[in-house]
Amino acid sequence: MSSTTKEDLDQKLKSALNELEIWEQQGAQRQDGSQAQDRRFDERGDNLRSRVSDIRHQLNQLEENESRGLTQ
Repeated sequence: MSSTTKEDLDQKLKSALNELEIWEQQGAQRQDGSQAQDRRFDERGDNLRSRVSDIRHQLNQLEENESRGLTQ
């Protein structure tokens, strides 16, 4: 039994992309804050981009395994 299905990853990716889009919209509208606020905001964006990248990598790995017939 696969611990993470393609459908699970697709849903996670959709959610992460939505969060990243919201963050980008906030970034376009936000006013500069203190250095700490700016740093936290930037770190949030970095974390979201990393999450999207990780999920895409997992999806690619799953698809490669499926194409090789390695899934159960």
